[in-house]
Amino acid sequence: MTTLSNPQAKGVITVDGIPTKDTRLILGGSLKVPPLCIGTWAWGDSTWDYKEEMVKDIEETWDTLEDLGVDFFDTAEVYGHGESELNIGRLLKRSHERRQAKSAQATTATATTTDASDDTVSASTTKAGDDDDYPKPIVATKFLPYPWRLNYPTCLLNSLKGSMERLGVDSIDYYQIHGPIHLRSIEVVGEALAEAVKQGLVKAVGVSNYSTAELERMHATLAKHGIQLAANQIEFSLLRRLPETSGHIAKCHELGVAVLSYSSLGMGRLTGKYSEANPPPGKRRFSNYPMKQLTPLLAVIERIAKEQDTTMSAVALNWVICKGALPIVGARTPDQARQNVKCLGWRLTEQQIADLDKEALIGNNSLFWQHAYLPSSPTSRLHYGNLLGAGGHGSVYGARWGCQQCAAKSFHVSSSDFHKHAIQKEIKVLQKLKHRNIIQFYRTHEQEDRIGLIMALAEKGTLTKAIKGGTMDWPTKTRIAHEIARGLEYIRQLRVMSDSKPAQISLCKTR
Repeated sequence: MTTLSNPQAKGVITVDGIPTKDTRLILGGSLKVPPLCIGTWAWGDSTWDYKEEMVKDIEETWDTLEDLGVDFFDTAEVYGHGESELNIGRLLKRSHERRQAKSAQATTATATTTDASDDTVSASTTKAGDDDDYPKPIVATKFLPYPWRLNYPTCLLNSLKGSMERLGVDSIDYYQIHGPIHLRSIEVVGEALAEAVKQGLVKAVGVSNYSTAELERMHATLAKHGIQLAANQIEFSLLRRLPETSGHIAKCHELGVAVLSYSSLGMGRLTGKYSEANPPPGKRRFSNYPMKQLTPLLAVIERIAKEQDTTMSAVALNWVICKGALPIVGARTPDQARQNVKCLGWRLTEQQIADLDKEALIGNNSLFWQHAYLPSSPTSRLHYGNLLGAGGHGSVYGARWGCQQCAAKSFHVSSSDFHKHAIQKEIKVLQKLKHRNIIQFYRTHEQEDRIGLIMALAEKGTLTKAIKGGTMDWPTKTRIAHEIARGLEYIRQLRVMSDSKPAQISLCKTR
């Protein structure tokens, strides 16, 4: 077994390291995992057309992966409303039975070993095969901190115990916060994770979709208890380089936090399976770019696949590893499992990495789920772009803060310290708002004689745009009305006064 690590980030392949099926990375200081993780969202969720008759294929896929040495699996309590965890629980039992069978075979082989001075060595005098001699699968699952889950640590511990019951285990190998959508502070959620570790319910803890600032706060909270934040699971691929270009991955490694990348193949867009004439199904919402836009990148991937005598999927996954992340990839058949494992045992050349970087996309964040990787330095310059709208108190522009696309409301201020303090106090209140239909505010930025109020860019547009866009059918009107009601009710419950108008209501991606 090979363990590859560097002094700062034990969950990352070194610059010159070649990942193999025997490589083991260290998460959270002690958890050893292979450099490839299998995502199991499709192993029980109707989103991916799961049906009970698929169980046999999943069992064979599981066995194939174990035989290949890839025994790290990622699931969540919400995947199929717990069905994915139930399936993995049955598969863990299957693994135990397979290990026992191998142990029995080893015992039989030992018992029949001949010796020069004796016809047969007695099994009673020979160490038999042991179940513990064979690797056991490592399972990661996730807690979804719905905004209405407020009673920490109780709500987290209860959900954790529910996952343990479905998985049929006494403790979880790796437990993650699914996304930064909790209304309680990061510190409160971090204390709940620490309690889970102290009770022996989990071996390592991590987060998912956290921004750099959020990650630093969670890391500091756990560190007070002597607990290492193991990893941040984020969308990272050739279709979304943002975690790398923003410096987020580097910050993770600096803190000793591993990076797990989901949607590593762009939900199939990087496999060569789809094209402009044969686009992927609409449900594949992450990195949802038109296939025509991806043509130059796919051409480079295909060329490199031929140079390396491998598949396009293997090239895309190896790129993720070369960037210091551990890719998560789905597999529903033994063949898919074997294809994915082809990313191990070799490494892209520096020139090939550069060629892929040139055509790769930077990507964006979402308002609700993927929080911005904004620079932590207040000296980073805010670059204003095109005008998006204007009001009595200032104008809103498209902007770039570091490597992150955002929006910024710009207004001139007096030199009065009181005026500046009032604005900064207001933004602290606005930063606490976390709702899918309310534009997220990040911070203020002083630049020359004006202050920029940095906020998320409404990718799907606002209600104003929808109203001016022409006629809408009734299902769309009803859906928008529900979105408005949810956002306003959220503000009312928090007792936050808001200047609510159509331009400030963000439409979610499901529209």
